[in-house]
Formats: sequence, C-alpha cells, structure tokens
Amino acid sequence: MQSIVNVVRRWPSQKAKVWAEQFVPSVCSHPSVFAVVAFGAAVRTDRFTVDLDLLVIYECHRPAFADRPIDVDIRWYERTRAELLIREGQELLGWVVRYGELLCERDGYWSKIRREWGDRMPFPSADIAEQRVKRAWRLYRELDEMGDEDAAQEQRLVALTQEARSKLIGQQVYPASRPELPEQLRGIKELDIANALEIALREREEASTTKQTAA
Repeated sequence: MQSIVNVVRRWPSQKAKVWAEQFVPSVCSHPSVFAVVAFGAAVRTDRFTVDLDLLVIYECHRPAFADRPIDVDIRWYERTRAELLIREGQELLGWVVRYGELLCERDGYWSKIRREWGDRMPFPSADIAEQRVKRAWRLYRELDEMGDEDAAQEQRLVALTQEARSKLIGQQVYPASRPELPEQLRGIKELDIANALEIALREREEASTTKQTAA
C-alpha cells in the first residue's frame, strides 16, 4: 500500500488530509475492496484544488464508513460494473486508468487493468464534449439572469472548463486535470480560452482563501 501523503501534491484542507490518512488504510484493508486510486488535480499538480478525488472498487457489498469531509469526493464502483464501464470507454474511469495514482490493490487488480486498457481507452467523444459546453453556458446564463452571482461565477468556471476540454479533444489532445488545461490550451494555440480559464481559476482560489481567512 502506498501512503496517500506521498501521492497528494496539494491538499484542499487540513481536515481532508487528516480524514484521508485514516480512511485509506482502513478501506484498503476491507475484504470487499479490490483497489483504491487517487486522481484529479490534487495528485496531478501543486495548484489550488477544491477537493480530493478517490476511486474505490469493491465486490459484493459496498463498505460503510463514517461521513467524509465535504472536500473529499469518493467514487464507489462495484467491480463488475467498473470493468464493464471501462470496456465501454466511460470517460471518468478512462481518466483514472490513464492518470490515477494507485494507493492499494488486491492481487495486482488495478495494475492488470492498467496494463490491459492504458493504451486502449477510447478517446473522449468530441460531440459529447460540445454538448456539455452548450449545456454549461446555458446554465451559466440562467444563473446570471437570476442574479445568483456566486452560483453564476462557479458555473462560469465549469463552462470554461468544458469548453477547454472540447477544444483539446477536437485537437486529439487528452485533457488533463483542470489546473493543467490552460497550458495544454496554449499548446494548441487556444490562447483566449487559456487566459480566461486561468483567470477564473485564480479568482476561485482567491475567493476560497478569503473565506478561509474570514472563518
């Protein structure tokens, strides 16, 4: 088992760190669990991130654990369903296969999946990516018209992220984590969206820091 402290490059909060340090050894020792993988911005960059993402693959009965902090996001997948979704090219699991950091596994389970699918995962759909862009911007406009400034600002970041992913997918570049997208965009000469996303990410970090200081 690999310590999560050696994998996470930036924690969303001290509370998340303390909880995860206790949770990971516990869930890894559970007899139903086949693999635990950390993924997302927290393990990809040392930039600000709002949460820690964990994937847990189990068999039969899902393990029960105490409530997690709001900034820890756990994706639970039953083993046979996870394997089916990987074969079907489900985007989230494809991302984890490609970019996730293995914390523990039973009998080399996740390592076998990575060897089998690491170079075979289908590329994300350009059509689906474009549909997500349209939905994201539509919701942003609705929130903005309602006058919900905080929700609109957050949705604008979502929309910019979806647009960034769509641009990259259209150029056959596999999108990395959100903080990495601006640099990827500059690599394909999409400078305007790169700058807009970078500014939005910086504004979100500043807003989060202000809230933490006030608390």
